[in-house]
Amino acid sequence: MNSPIPVLLRYSGSTRSSLSELGPDSLPAWKLEQDSDQVRLTLQEGHCENCALGLMMDLEDWSRSDHVHVPSALYAGNRFEARPQAYSPRHAEADARADCPTLITDVSRLDIDAPRSAVRLKEGDSAFPCIAIFRPEEQEGILFAIRPGEHPEGALHIEEDLEAGRCRLMLSAPGVREDTRYSHCDTSTPSEDRGISLSAGESITFSYHLERFPCASVSDLMTQLFRLRHELFYRGTPKARLPFSEAFSRIERHYNRDFWGEEAQLYFTSEPGFKIPWQAGWCGGLISTWPLMQLGSAESRERSIRNVHKVATEGVSPSGLIRGKCSVTGEFSNDFRYDETRPYTWGWSLVRRGADLLYYGARQYAAMEESGEDVDALRDMLLGLGDVFCRVWKENGQIGQFLDTDRAEIVVGNSSSGALLPAALVTAAARLQRPDWHQPAAEIARYYIREFLNKGYTTGGPGDAMQNPDSESCAALLESLVELYEQTKEIEWLQAAERCARLCATWVMPYDYRFPADSEFGRLEIQSTGSVYANTQNKHSAPGICTHAGLGLLKLYRFTGDERYLRLIESIARCLPQCVSLEERPIYAKRNGQALPDGWINERLNTSDWDFNVGGVFYGPCWCEVSMLLTVLELPGVYLDLKHQRVACMDHVDASWHEHESRLEIHNPTAYEARVQLCVDENPGANELPGFEWVEIPAGEQISLSLASL
Repeated sequence: MNSPIPVLLRYSGSTRSSLSELGPDSLPAWKLEQDSDQVRLTLQEGHCENCALGLMMDLEDWSRSDHVHVPSALYAGNRFEARPQAYSPRHAEADARADCPTLITDVSRLDIDAPRSAVRLKEGDSAFPCIAIFRPEEQEGILFAIRPGEHPEGALHIEEDLEAGRCRLMLSAPGVREDTRYSHCDTSTPSEDRGISLSAGESITFSYHLERFPCASVSDLMTQLFRLRHELFYRGTPKARLPFSEAFSRIERHYNRDFWGEEAQLYFTSEPGFKIPWQAGWCGGLISTWPLMQLGSAESRERSIRNVHKVATEGVSPSGLIRGKCSVTGEFSNDFRYDETRPYTWGWSLVRRGADLLYYGARQYAAMEESGEDVDALRDMLLGLGDVFCRVWKENGQIGQFLDTDRAEIVVGNSSSGALLPAALVTAAARLQRPDWHQPAAEIARYYIREFLNKGYTTGGPGDAMQNPDSESCAALLESLVELYEQTKEIEWLQAAERCARLCATWVMPYDYRFPADSEFGRLEIQSTGSVYANTQNKHSAPGICTHAGLGLLKLYRFTGDERYLRLIESIARCLPQCVSLEERPIYAKRNGQALPDGWINERLNTSDWDFNVGGVFYGPCWCEVSMLLTVLELPGVYLDLKHQRVACMDHVDASWHEHESRLEIHNPTAYEARVQLCVDENPGANELPGFEWVEIPAGEQISLSLASL
């Protein structure tokens, strides 16, 4: 392996016209300065147009078995079979089978067949700009990263030539993607990237990080990448702007104002103007009702109960699966019944939907039963769902991505779409007295570990991205593994949960991207730290996990004491409230200039130009609102770990623990009164998560609490 070689790239338009390697015989017009983590190139004389500075590394004896990873962008090099399609893509009829290979859309990737291929990414195309390599033959790992924020936005290039057995890695700044770039489901969009112009005495500088280490597996690579993520990129959490209690109140009012369908008896998951504004699971159907039932007003609770009853009595298919969509008038239908171009998909049901409903439905069942509500229909729905998934597993040794809704037979297989299913089965088993569900739950989890986690990716969480690697199935698998460990205390689940959490972290931005000053997020000073990338096709980061609070990360911290898990969930939670559009601080959509109404959150936190809208949103509410509601319900606003003397603020307040005085100070720097849920954890890992206590802090004020009073 060669050391990195500084290079000067000269550009003419968007096409590289020449490449001059700067070594002992460097061009006399340039001065090169380089140390272990920074390189500077200064023009000594003349003028240079469209230039960029880069570092490159050539790897020899390269083969397809070498594993290439870029956080949120490349998983196993995205070296899967591709099926170019416009959005929203779906498996072709010929590909729809239980034994189909992993199929992705036309996204940035190393080719599965061609001897030569390349990937060119900007910093904002990744959760954090690092090329990570695992070389199984050499038993070696490589991390080659840009330190963000200290230079013009850079780029990461990977170019392989399998016939020559060579791969070139390159970091450059400013970032120039030659010729083409990625836009939605299309890698052939012309690139308009340019270098910069320099005059004599001017420089290009950027910082980088390179390390090589013994590495025995993809999981080892993820372990080292997780370490680097925290050490090199993490700089703290977003600042306090909007307390959880105010965010919940705004979203609840929005749900009752905009989303309640009286005729349908449902809380919709999109605007009522949509022909089918409700969908099960995934984006929030029968998930939003859980926090609204627990923390909402009497009206929200009553409507949530009616919603649950509606789905349980009218939304169940003959097989026991739930129909995926519902109209404004309350008529249920299958996922793709309205797709006139692909009638072969009309009977399909996304596996993830059923897993979501079993998991969150079981929680609501327990709460409703305890309060004396009629739960007979909900019980029947949950029993039917659990039984049908166990049968599919027993008959096929997998769950698949799409099932036939009425027959519960796999129509598209080979996916981890049901990654939440192990957690759903054991959660429902405890509430419905079905201990026979525990064994299939464990078997399904081991299947996902073997076929996906060990390979460094998960697939099938979203229903609009085929089988592109995604964050949603990864987060769901983490919840399952943590739930299994919590139930059994078997070490295999804890070890797998830690590996899964490290993979999850590759989807989460650990630093603040510099949005263009004239963008909407630049204007509002939105911080990207803690935002979660969607998948390798829909290349936006987003506020929150789709569609969870991330409680598994907090539990994992309690089981291990590893502070990085605590800071990870803290940053994810704190990212959310800043993205709530408020009447007094609206967020405007780029395309039509309209302000998002009070209480709306849009899913786009664009650091990539994949949809030509860096730092902007489209006009529409999104599932992120459900994640915000879940976050307020399931995570403490302030978490105090007395054993390790650590404080985490998920809520938008600031807190400090004064150990010698046994005193906790909480400051509310926002313009809103904050009702904060406080959790004091005396012995993490030994006991269940303690209950939360509410404390109230007026706007701009601070309170001091003694340990004796907590």
